[in-house]
Amino acid sequence: MEAGVAGCVASLRPGPASARQVLRGLMVISRDLEEKAKADADVAASLAVIVSARQLVQRAYLREDAGRAGEVKSAAPRRRCCLSSLEETLICKHIDANLSEKLSLDRLSAIVRRGERGFVRAFRATFQCTPKEYVTLRRVENAKMLLRETDIPLSELALDCGYADQAHLTRTFHAMTGETPARWRRVSRVVASLGDN
Repeated sequence: MEAGVAGCVASLRPGPASARQVLRGLMVISRDLEEKAKADADVAASLAVIVSARQLVQRAYLREDAGRAGEVKSAAPRRRCCLSSLEETLICKHIDANLSEKLSLDRLSAIVRRGERGFVRAFRATFQCTPKEYVTLRRVENAKMLLRETDIPLSELALDCGYADQAHLTRTFHAMTGETPARWRRVSRVVASLGDN
């Protein structure tokens, strides 16, 4: 171990040492101490100090590297875990305007300029559901409104709401509401007519 430490100390010339030189020396010392730390508690304590020093020097080295590259090293601001109110508005308007089209995760995340995983995480934190669940909910709500206010045949209504066909609409609608679209239309009209009287 003494040869390794002496070699490291010898490589550090008097004067300002670069972070790279110090890092190399600390890495050699910590490797030498790791073997002896298993047997001696004092050496283990020394190793902990050396490892902490190595981490500090690594950070300094990264800053030094960034300075050489002409960059200002600063931590990139972390994005909030939720969507901002502007992002939320943009996503909601886009979804509502394009319910009849295929809404891919790639397309939605590009609107707010986030990666797909980060977008899903932020979306879930904001709406307490995944983007797919939210789109399905909005499509069912749109179908309810069209069923209540229009006489559009179910096959056309399914396409207007972004479903492949009437069967797809019926399966999804039934799973969300417990009723088929046709039955829901009849019941909502009876309720509306009773409310008018």
